[in-house]
Amino acid sequence: MHANYFEAILQIRPKKQSILEFVRNDCLRNGIMISKEISKDFGYDLYLSSRKYTVQVSKKLKKSFGGTLTFSKTLHTRNRMSSKLVYRITVLYRAKQF
Repeated sequence: MHANYFEAILQIRPKKQSILEFVRNDCLRNGIMISKEISKDFGYDLYLSSRKYTVQVSKKLKKSFGGTLTFSKTLHTRNRMSSKLVYRITVLYRAKQF
């Protein structure tokens, strides 16, 4: 995999450092690469190397911190060998407002 490779985007809203550190540590433990980290005024966008892991970590976030999850997918390409459609997923994690 090259440095910019990603299969999924995890969006964390609103901006909370504790949630970002939770995801970073979990990625390190599971050997998942964070290709890109974008910090915005309203949250973080993390580009992760595994779709399956992104769904798993988002469910861990909901269990640990509460909040809501929204899943969406976008068509990325078509596999030349099998003609299957390849999708990238975006998971929006919205933490509870205190």
